[in-house]
Amino acid sequence: MLQGLGRVARVSEGRDAAIVAKVRSSAAAAVEKGTGEGSGVDRRALLAALLLAQLDDGSRVDLLAAATAADQPVALRAHAIHAIGRLGVDDQVPLLAKLLGDPAISLYAYDALRRMSERGIEAANEPASTYSGPRAPQPLPRP
Repeated sequence: MLQGLGRVARVSEGRDAAIVAKVRSSAAAAVEKGTGEGSGVDRRALLAALLLAQLDDGSRVDLLAAATAADQPVALRAHAIHAIGRLGVDDQVPLLAKLLGDPAISLYAYDALRRMSERGIEAANEPASTYSGPRAPQPLPRP
């Protein structure tokens, strides 16, 4: 499912706007259903939040942050971190800085911080500049 998300984002203009609106509405409904009172957050809600992020909707960055938890699959974590780097705001920097210490996803966390720094989020500068782990020679594409 994660691999098809980029295709959805590319159809968001022109004649496909109605399709994107329906996807956006369905994803928002899945988020609401998956985050009901007392139920915690289910995987469906995390995936729906990721789908919204692929449509440049940053309204559920909180769920993207939840998707970075160590108990989630690495692929989901990488996608969520990449989306936070594209959409996130300075309140997500501490989370990304913490994730720099996780070898499974540190490269994605560094890339997200670097992207945020390039967008002028000054809080991302320090953790990005002090990171000493592996670095990609260019921005990472969507996972």
